[in-house]
Amino acid sequence: MKKMLVAGMILCAVFCGLYAQEIYILKIKVQLANVRSEPDMNAPVIKQLRSGTLLEASQKLGDWFEITVMDDQGKAIFGYISQSVVDIVSGAKPGEPAAKAPERKEPVVEKEPVIQKELEKAEAPAAPRFGSARGVLGGFKIMGGLVSANMTYNAKENKSVIDSSNKPRGGFGGGLGYERGGSLIGFEIDLLYLPKGALFKGDLSGITFDLKFSIDEVSVPILLKLNVLRNKVPNVYLLGGGEIAFILQSELVYSVQISAPPIESSGTEDIKKNLKPLDYGLVLGAGASLPLGGINIFIEGRYHMGMAELEEKPGDYETLVTGTEKFLSKSRLMVFMLGIKF
Repeated sequence: MKKMLVAGMILCAVFCGLYAQEIYILKIKVQLANVRSEPDMNAPVIKQLRSGTLLEASQKLGDWFEITVMDDQGKAIFGYISQSVVDIVSGAKPGEPAAKAPERKEPVVEKEPVIQKELEKAEAPAAPRFGSARGVLGGFKIMGGLVSANMTYNAKENKSVIDSSNKPRGGFGGGLGYERGGSLIGFEIDLLYLPKGALFKGDLSGITFDLKFSIDEVSVPILLKLNVLRNKVPNVYLLGGGEIAFILQSELVYSVQISAPPIESSGTEDIKKNLKPLDYGLVLGAGASLPLGGINIFIEGRYHMGMAELEEKPGDYETLVTGTEKFLSKSRLMVFMLGIKF
């Protein structure tokens, strides 16, 4: 378990170093500069900016800087601007030749003249570090939503009855997150509260049982984010990675009725002592985000597949279902969340 925790911390440090990108502060130095859809002089012009406009660039691709600007409808879009039409105000790395780029004048498209009034309407201020103008490049996240949890289990005897009695546990989860990266691939780390567990309700050889296993965890997912529809609004993305979760509390709420001799019992039992303190597993998901005002609204669906055998020793409830063997096994969880990124 310690090896898994150390591996997760190393993975987090590697990804943070890999995706930490320097921000370039740029200033337009020509009278009118073209922003193109691709880092190519022949690519379509999607925006024109006037002299003196300040910009932020998330990364540099050869002689081009990747930036975000606002189109005529106020939507955040990605674009590329040639280093020959900008001055680097800050962010240049030591020894980088960008500050001494060749004096190459980018042609202004004559067949699409820009009227001064339209230019003033379409022009956006320098892209802020977070928010809608940053598009999918990063930011802090607040999220919450519905959870459907279940668990795998060991039941060699009466397995068909247990299978039919197994039900998902519903609840609410959510928390905070932070993401960082480029327009194609990003990195995300979250801190979430997730209610896990399962329900078992049915009849077994004259025994009517209603068992609710609740396992409340604080989960730390470490994820890679792949933006599928680059430069599009809304942005659609995929998520994948792992999680390390800490069990806060766990209990069993039970109700049992035996027909012969007639016995009825119910109550609550603390089963945290029967479980391991850590849960870990894989996380897969997808989502979509939409800029709105100064924030991004997003919706996500995730599947958490636990890899840890949670039950460390059998509890009193095992004798009811499976004799003396351990009953609970690995956690499973689906979560659908709505949130904002800023």
